[in-house]
Amino acid sequence: MADEDVIAPPPPSPDDDDGAPAASKIDADAWLLSFGDLVSLMLVFFVMLFAMSTLEKEEFEAIIAALAQQFNPTAASVQSMPSATLDIPKTNAPEAFSLDYLRALIDDKLAGDPMLRDIRLHQLHDRLVVSLPADPLFGPGSATLAEAARDTLGRVTTVIQYLGNRIDIAAHTDPRPVTGSLFPSNWELSLSRAIAVADELRRGGYDKDMIAFGMADAHFSEISLELSVDERYRRARRIDIVVRRDKSSGGGR
Repeated sequence: MADEDVIAPPPPSPDDDDGAPAASKIDADAWLLSFGDLVSLMLVFFVMLFAMSTLEKEEFEAIIAALAQQFNPTAASVQSMPSATLDIPKTNAPEAFSLDYLRALIDDKLAGDPMLRDIRLHQLHDRLVVSLPADPLFGPGSATLAEAARDTLGRVTTVIQYLGNRIDIAAHTDPRPVTGSLFPSNWELSLSRAIAVADELRRGGYDKDMIAFGMADAHFSEISLELSVDERYRRARRIDIVVRRDKSSGGGR
Protein backbone atom coordinates (compact mmCIF):
# COMPACT_ATOMS: atom_id res chain seq x y z
CA MET A 1 0.00 0.00 0.00
CA ALA A 2 1.38 3.26 -1.04
CA ASP A 3 2.15 5.79 1.59
CA GLU A 4 -0.69 8.33 1.80
CA ASP A 5 0.11 12.01 1.90
CA VAL A 6 -0.37 13.24 5.43
CA ILE A 7 -1.34 16.94 5.84
CA ALA A 8 0.30 18.30 8.96
CA PRO A 9 -1.79 20.73 11.05
CA PRO A 10 -0.64 24.34 11.13
CA PRO A 11 1.63 25.28 13.96
CA PRO A 12 -0.09 26.86 16.92
CA SER A 13 -0.20 30.66 17.06
CA PRO A 14 2.10 32.30 19.57
CA ASP A 15 -1.01 33.96 21.19
CA ASP A 16 -2.81 30.65 21.63
CA ASP A 17 -2.66 28.92 24.94
CA ASP A 18 -2.74 25.18 24.36
CA GLY A 19 -4.66 25.79 21.18
CA ALA A 20 -7.48 27.84 22.88
CA PRO A 21 -8.80 31.01 21.11
CA ALA A 22 -7.19 34.35 22.19
CA ALA A 23 -9.06 36.28 24.92
CA SER A 24 -10.23 39.87 24.24
CA LYS A 25 -8.02 42.57 25.70
CA ILE A 26 -9.77 44.50 28.61
CA ASP A 27 -9.32 48.33 28.86
CA ALA A 28 -8.25 49.09 32.43
CA ASP A 29 -9.58 52.76 32.24
CA ALA A 30 -13.11 52.00 31.01
CA TRP A 31 -14.60 52.50 34.52
CA LEU A 32 -13.73 56.21 34.35
CA LEU A 33 -16.48 56.79 31.80
CA SER A 34 -19.19 55.50 34.12
CA PHE A 35 -17.71 57.39 37.05
CA GLY A 36 -17.68 60.63 35.05
CA ASP A 37 -21.32 60.15 34.09
CA LEU A 38 -22.22 59.59 37.75
CA VAL A 39 -20.42 62.74 38.89
CA SER A 40 -22.11 64.79 36.17
CA LEU A 41 -25.55 63.52 37.16
CA MET A 42 -24.90 64.28 40.83
CA LEU A 43 -23.75 67.80 39.92
CA VAL A 44 -26.91 68.43 37.89
CA PHE A 45 -29.01 67.05 40.77
CA PHE A 46 -27.51 69.43 43.33
CA VAL A 47 -27.79 72.38 40.94
CA MET A 48 -31.50 71.63 40.58
CA LEU A 49 -31.88 71.43 44.36
CA PHE A 50 -30.17 74.81 44.77
CA ALA A 51 -32.27 76.40 42.03
CA MET A 52 -35.49 75.24 43.66
CA SER A 53 -34.47 76.32 47.14
CA THR A 54 -35.25 79.76 48.65
CA LEU A 55 -32.18 81.61 49.81
CA GLU A 56 -32.71 83.55 53.02
CA LYS A 57 -30.71 86.68 52.37
CA GLU A 58 -30.51 87.81 55.98
CA GLU A 59 -29.40 84.40 57.24
CA PHE A 60 -26.89 84.12 54.40
CA GLU A 61 -25.41 87.53 55.21
CA ALA A 62 -25.27 86.59 58.91
CA ILE A 63 -23.34 83.42 58.06
CA ILE A 64 -20.94 85.36 55.84
CA ALA A 65 -20.40 87.95 58.58
CA ALA A 66 -19.79 85.24 61.19
CA LEU A 67 -17.28 83.49 58.96
CA ALA A 68 -15.53 86.75 58.16
CA GLN A 69 -15.29 87.58 61.86
CA GLN A 70 -14.05 84.08 62.67
CA PHE A 71 -11.29 84.00 60.08
CA ASN A 72 -10.45 87.72 60.08
CA PRO A 73 -11.43 89.20 63.45
CA THR A 74 -9.37 92.39 63.00
CA ALA A 75 -11.06 93.41 59.78
CA ALA A 76 -12.92 96.68 60.03
CA SER A 77 -15.66 97.78 57.69
CA VAL A 78 -14.72 100.84 55.71
CA GLN A 79 -17.52 103.09 54.49
CA SER A 80 -16.74 105.70 51.88
CA MET A 81 -17.98 109.15 52.84
CA PRO A 82 -19.59 111.18 50.06
CA SER A 83 -17.92 114.33 48.95
CA ALA A 84 -19.81 117.43 50.07
CA THR A 85 -19.08 119.17 46.77
CA LEU A 86 -20.70 116.36 44.78
CA ASP A 87 -23.72 115.69 46.96
CA ILE A 88 -27.16 116.30 45.51
CA PRO A 89 -29.09 118.41 48.02
CA LYS A 90 -32.21 116.83 49.43
CA THR A 91 -35.43 118.70 48.87
CA ASN A 92 -38.56 118.27 50.91
CA ALA A 93 -41.28 118.70 48.30
CA PRO A 94 -44.61 119.47 49.93
CA GLU A 95 -47.28 116.88 49.46
CA ALA A 96 -50.61 117.66 47.82
CA PHE A 97 -53.28 118.50 50.39
CA SER A 98 -56.83 117.18 50.55
CA LEU A 99 -59.32 119.40 48.73
CA ASP A 100 -61.71 119.25 51.70
CA TYR A 101 -58.98 120.58 53.97
CA LEU A 102 -58.01 123.29 51.49
CA ARG A 103 -61.59 124.45 51.15
CA ALA A 104 -61.96 124.92 54.91
CA LEU A 105 -58.56 126.63 55.12
CA ILE A 106 -59.14 129.07 52.25
CA ASP A 107 -62.68 129.85 53.38
CA ASP A 108 -61.40 130.68 56.86
CA LYS A 109 -58.41 132.79 55.75
CA LEU A 110 -60.00 134.80 52.93
CA ALA A 111 -63.62 135.22 53.90
CA GLY A 112 -62.85 138.18 56.17
CA ASP A 113 -61.30 140.32 53.41
CA PRO A 114 -63.72 143.13 52.43
CA MET A 115 -62.55 142.93 48.82
CA LEU A 116 -63.32 139.22 48.78
CA ARG A 117 -66.66 139.20 50.53
CA ASP A 118 -68.15 137.73 47.34
CA ILE A 119 -65.52 135.00 47.04
CA ARG A 120 -67.01 131.69 45.86
CA LEU A 121 -65.61 128.20 46.32
CA HIS A 122 -66.56 125.35 43.99
CA GLN A 123 -65.26 121.89 44.80
CA LEU A 124 -65.24 119.31 42.01
CA HIS A 125 -63.94 115.76 42.07
CA ASP A 126 -60.42 116.73 40.96
CA ARG A 127 -60.10 120.44 41.77
CA LEU A 128 -61.08 123.28 44.06
CA VAL A 129 -62.01 126.51 42.26
CA VAL A 130 -61.55 129.74 44.22
CA SER A 131 -63.44 132.43 42.27
CA LEU A 132 -62.34 135.99 43.02
CA PRO A 133 -64.56 138.80 41.69
CA ALA A 134 -62.61 140.73 39.07
CA ASP A 135 -64.27 144.13 39.62
CA PRO A 136 -62.36 144.92 42.88
CA LEU A 137 -59.10 143.72 41.29
CA PHE A 138 -59.20 145.49 37.91
CA GLY A 139 -60.75 148.57 36.42
CA PRO A 140 -63.17 148.23 33.47
CA GLY A 141 -61.33 146.96 30.40
CA SER A 142 -57.99 147.03 32.27
CA ALA A 143 -55.46 144.33 33.13
CA THR A 144 -53.60 146.49 35.67
CA LEU A 145 -54.15 145.43 39.27
CA ALA A 146 -55.61 148.02 41.63
CA GLU A 147 -53.28 149.00 44.47
CA ALA A 148 -55.61 147.60 47.14
CA ALA A 149 -55.82 144.34 45.18
CA ARG A 150 -52.14 143.66 45.77
CA ASP A 151 -52.70 143.32 49.51
CA THR A 152 -55.64 141.01 48.89
CA LEU A 153 -53.60 138.77 46.57
CA GLY A 154 -50.83 138.86 49.17
CA ARG A 155 -53.24 137.20 51.59
CA VAL A 156 -54.06 134.63 48.97
CA THR A 157 -50.33 133.92 48.56
CA THR A 158 -49.88 133.30 52.29
CA VAL A 159 -52.50 130.55 52.03
CA ILE A 160 -51.27 128.80 48.87
CA GLN A 161 -47.49 129.28 48.98
CA TYR A 162 -46.88 126.13 51.02
CA LEU A 163 -49.28 123.92 49.10
CA GLY A 164 -47.94 121.04 47.07
CA ASN A 165 -50.98 121.05 44.80
CA ARG A 166 -50.81 122.21 41.19
CA ILE A 167 -52.39 125.64 40.72
CA ASP A 168 -53.76 127.25 37.55
CA ILE A 169 -55.04 130.81 37.02
CA ALA A 170 -58.05 131.29 34.73
CA ALA A 171 -59.50 134.75 34.01
CA HIS A 172 -63.07 135.25 32.71
CA THR A 173 -64.96 138.21 31.26
CA ASP A 174 -68.57 138.93 30.45
CA PRO A 175 -69.72 138.59 26.81
CA ARG A 176 -69.86 142.30 26.07
CA PRO A 177 -67.19 143.46 23.56
CA VAL A 178 -64.20 145.11 25.17
CA THR A 179 -63.93 148.87 24.68
CA GLY A 180 -60.77 150.77 23.84
CA SER A 181 -57.86 149.86 21.61
CA LEU A 182 -55.57 148.29 24.24
CA PHE A 183 -57.04 144.76 23.84
CA PRO A 184 -58.52 143.61 20.54
CA SER A 185 -60.94 141.22 22.25
CA ASN A 186 -61.97 139.71 25.56
CA TRP A 187 -59.57 136.85 24.95
CA GLU A 188 -56.54 139.11 25.15
CA LEU A 189 -58.02 140.97 28.13
CA SER A 190 -58.69 137.80 30.11
CA LEU A 191 -55.26 136.33 29.36
CA SER A 192 -53.53 139.56 30.44
CA ARG A 193 -55.51 139.57 33.69
CA ALA A 194 -54.58 135.94 34.40
CA ILE A 195 -50.91 136.71 33.82
CA ALA A 196 -51.12 139.79 36.08
CA VAL A 197 -52.58 137.74 38.94
CA ALA A 198 -50.00 134.96 38.47
CA ASP A 199 -47.16 137.49 38.52
CA GLU A 200 -48.53 139.09 41.69
CA LEU A 201 -48.75 135.70 43.41
CA ARG A 202 -45.18 135.03 42.39
CA ARG A 203 -44.03 138.37 43.74
CA GLY A 204 -45.80 137.52 46.98
CA GLY A 205 -43.72 134.37 47.42
CA TYR A 206 -45.41 131.58 45.47
CA ASP A 207 -42.45 130.05 43.60
CA LYS A 208 -43.97 126.98 41.93
CA ASP A 209 -45.15 126.59 38.36
CA MET A 210 -48.47 128.14 37.35
CA ILE A 211 -50.40 128.12 34.10
CA ALA A 212 -52.42 131.21 33.10
CA PHE A 213 -55.54 130.79 30.95
CA GLY A 214 -57.56 133.47 29.18
CA MET A 215 -61.12 132.14 29.07
CA ALA A 216 -63.02 135.27 27.96
CA ASP A 217 -66.76 134.47 28.15
CA ALA A 218 -66.39 130.76 27.26
CA HIS A 219 -68.23 129.65 30.42
CA PHE A 220 -70.83 132.41 30.58
CA SER A 221 -73.60 129.99 29.61
CA GLU A 222 -72.98 127.99 32.79
CA ILE A 223 -74.18 130.84 35.01
CA SER A 224 -77.75 130.40 36.18
CA LEU A 225 -80.41 132.03 34.00
CA GLU A 226 -82.48 132.70 37.10
CA LEU A 227 -80.15 135.58 38.00
CA SER A 228 -80.56 139.05 36.58
CA VAL A 229 -78.48 140.03 33.56
CA ASP A 230 -76.33 142.42 35.63
CA GLU A 231 -75.69 139.72 38.25
CA ARG A 232 -74.80 137.20 35.57
CA TYR A 233 -72.34 139.67 34.03
CA ARG A 234 -70.84 140.43 37.44
CA ARG A 235 -70.32 136.76 38.19
CA ALA A 236 -68.84 136.22 34.74
CA ARG A 237 -66.10 138.76 35.48
CA ARG A 238 -63.89 136.72 37.78
CA ILE A 239 -60.45 135.25 38.38
CA ASP A 240 -60.44 131.54 39.15
CA ILE A 241 -57.57 130.12 41.18
CA VAL A 242 -57.86 126.42 40.37
CA VAL A 243 -56.25 124.14 42.98
CA ARG A 244 -55.79 120.69 41.46
CA ARG A 245 -55.89 117.45 43.38
CA ASP A 246 -52.59 116.31 41.89
CA LYS A 247 -49.16 117.50 42.92
CA SER A 248 -47.32 120.48 41.48
CA SER A 249 -44.68 119.68 38.85
CA GLY A 250 -41.89 121.61 40.60
CA GLY A 251 -40.28 124.98 41.06
CA GLY A 252 -41.04 128.24 39.37
CA ARG A 253 -39.53 129.85 36.35
